[in-house]
Amino acid sequence: MEYRGDYHPAFSPQEIWATVEEIKPVTRKAVSIDTEEDKLREMAEVYGLEIDFFETNPFGPGDPNTYAYISNSLSLIEDARDAEKEENQRFLGRLLGYPSCCIERYEEDYTQPNVENDRVRSIYRPSESFHPYNNVIYTFETRVNYAIDSDEMKKLNEIEGLDLYLNCHLPCSFDCNQSRENAEELMSSLENHEPEMASRLKDVLARPVLFFSDFRWVSFEGEADGDEIRYSSVVEPRSLVDSTPFEKGDRIQKTGDEVRILDGEEEMERIETDPEPLILPFGDEKR
Repeated sequence: MEYRGDYHPAFSPQEIWATVEEIKPVTRKAVSIDTEEDKLREMAEVYGLEIDFFETNPFGPGDPNTYAYISNSLSLIEDARDAEKEENQRFLGRLLGYPSCCIERYEEDYTQPNVENDRVRSIYRPSESFHPYNNVIYTFETRVNYAIDSDEMKKLNEIEGLDLYLNCHLPCSFDCNQSRENAEELMSSLENHEPEMASRLKDVLARPVLFFSDFRWVSFEGEADGDEIRYSSVVEPRSLVDSTPFEKGDRIQKTGDEVRILDGEEEMERIETDPEPLILPFGDEKR
């Protein structure tokens, strides 16, 4: 996708404009300061943002050990750095733009053992409706470091159309009102500054999804209805799932851990999965 703005690879257009518009008071990203500091400072100057850096413990061998913080306010960056040092997750979450309900959900769920790899399902469980702007299926900011081997990561990096989102955090549910409002505000900004991206996000985030795991799903041009999706085509964003069987049909039906692929009334293929797949009806919003 061609952008109007000039962005550093460490920060997405969504993160830049969410920070400029103060939807996110502070944004931080892990960077390699030895090679990137000058370019990052140039980027911050272009968008009228303050920037500072904070050394951290490396996440793993060869990983960056510095956070770059951007904000409209240097004092807010200092607050975020202090919260980081003191491990004050609640205050840091507020500074990073998390709604209070999402901070509480993070503290309840994601600090517990064995929940790390089940975030989408955790968001799904309390959801009564599915607003497209709360669709975070296609962003891997918090998920690329686990549950995937090196060969799969290589394949994933070759897939186009990922990192598409309007929420710069994981919402507590797909119908979280504050997350939706933040996303709507960001969409308004993107429509002004990156209209091509805004148009694409409107289309992509509203597509129903058959979800297996963080790196395995199928997206459809169609409509979800309960445990069924009727579709005209399988569409991007792609994943590690082989979509060929789904391209033979125009409807899927899910029963427990089994998915039937149908063309009209003819069954084309039957797939069993573990764990049970989810139908995420973003285009329809209702569960």
